Amino acid sequence: MKAVKFLMPFTVGALYNEGEVAGFEDAIAADLIERKIAEPAKASKADEAKAAAEAKARTDLEAISDEHLDKLIAAQKVTVAEGADKAAKIDALLAARKK
Repeated sequence: MKAVKFLMPFTVGALYNEGEVAGFEDAIAADLIERKIAEPAKASKADEAKAAAEAKARTDLEAISDEHLDKLIAAQKVTVAEGADKAAKIDALLAARKK
């Protein structure tokens, strides 16, 4: 998913006006940029900080043992499918933190 800023009014399922920002699948965003209908949207400092914090949280969770991860899931009362792998458990923890 990539965000683009429209350089002119254009319809992609809906009408987007010049200056509007919207997110699209990578291939659609690339096509809009290539055709000079839109340009890549610049992330705000707040968005960049949020993304960095989420990446750090994921890295921190990936570094802990499976046993510790299971204890975090239980302590935070996060629902995880039985037999879920470590990646799925981490995704569930991170999603629960966003709520």
